[in-house]
Amino acid sequence: MLDEYTTAFARYLRTGTVGALSDYCGENADPVRLRVYRNGFLRACVEALRAGYPSVERLVGEERFPVLARPYVEAHPPRVASLVEYGEDFPRFVEDARDTHRLDYLAAFATLDRAWSEVWFAEDADTPETDVPGGEAPHAWRTGPLHPDAPPVDSPHGRLALRTRPVSDAHPPEAIAPAGISGDAEALMNLRGRLVPRARLTSLRYRVLHAWIQLRQGKIGRRVEVRRAPQHILVWRSGADVLHRDLACPEHAFIAGVAAGRPCGEAAGAALDIDAEFDLVETFAVLLHHHLLAFDH
Repeated sequence: MLDEYTTAFARYLRTGTVGALSDYCGENADPVRLRVYRNGFLRACVEALRAGYPSVERLVGEERFPVLARPYVEAHPPRVASLVEYGEDFPRFVEDARDTHRLDYLAAFATLDRAWSEVWFAEDADTPETDVPGGEAPHAWRTGPLHPDAPPVDSPHGRLALRTRPVSDAHPPEAIAPAGISGDAEALMNLRGRLVPRARLTSLRYRVLHAWIQLRQGKIGRRVEVRRAPQHILVWRSGADVLHRDLACPEHAFIAGVAAGRPCGEAAGAALDIDAEFDLVETFAVLLHHHLLAFDH
């Protein structure tokens, strides 16, 4: 009986249709009073989306955000009790809802917001970073804070300090083989790997990275300048920092190939087809240094 009631009540929260729930109401009960529970459910879901997609909310406006978010909640109710990671399909929904928000680039911001959340909450199932042999730990794609005084950002876990850092080209580390795997070049090129859970590779139709960082940190308002051109970004978490790399086309081709499970040599060939001068050794070394790849031994 309890399971049937719970199922009926959950269906009401998702759809707003009393239906089978009326069987559990008293003879003189007014079903309209149930709206307080459904409204609370919808509000909680919208607020979870607001927290998970801060740049989207700032672009459409605080008051208009529920107009965009509520149809998503009704079409995609949460499948688990926790709302911490709710909104997996929201970027695609934003892309399809262009007639509502009239911002063709909005889905690109939503995609980066989602990548940030996913890497932040991802499990640390991979090996923690270690120093690279050969003196001080050198970093190609060297990290450095964008804005050390960045304000905290709302998240499903409350107020989190936004520590998003860019990584630039400088001082490539030595190439090191994954633990337990031969450093032989041919063996490495035959490896099949994948990105670790705390890393996400995104491909966007608009170049929005700079504006996204500015929005997340409250540096700019709703007016942003973006250019319609492809942009590939690798986002990952290292400790309490979320790092990002604006990838060149051959870098993206190589990382995307490896992430798709293709042999490293095949992925390298795709990158070299784009740019014969592509520095495969440096890129591979950096991915290993930051422990962004996992391999099947």
